Amino acid sequence: MRQPIDAFFDGVLVMAPEPEVRQNRLALLQGVVDLVFQVADFSRLAA
Repeated sequence: MRQPIDAFFDGVLVMAPEPEVRQNRLALLQGVVDLVFQVADFSRLAA
């Protein structure tokens, strides 16, 4: 998963100057986070 994630952050300015674009990109990332937490229990990982 590292390669597509790196490519996303290399090719997309998440904190875009346009508020609408920035909000859409942040919502996309939140959707990914929500999806990951549905399939993985990170609370079980040791710190």
